Amino acid sequence: MRGLGIAFLPHMAVQQEVAQGKLQAIPFIHESNLYTQVIYLQNKWHSQAFQCLLGLLTPDMES
Repeated sequence: MRGLGIAFLPHMAVQQEVAQGKLQAIPFIHESNLYTQVIYLQNKWHSQAFQCLLGLLTPDMES
């Protein structure tokens, strides 16, 4: 909204701002192999929601 760059965001996260003209959606039609990382402390308490997120991101690993 401040003209500082672009970001990959789910449409549902910005659909109101796009409808209001505050943000402009740029269609992304190219195939992409985005690499993502999650960094967290293993020996720290994790909420159930966080554990579920880790399970979705890393189905072959136990958290």
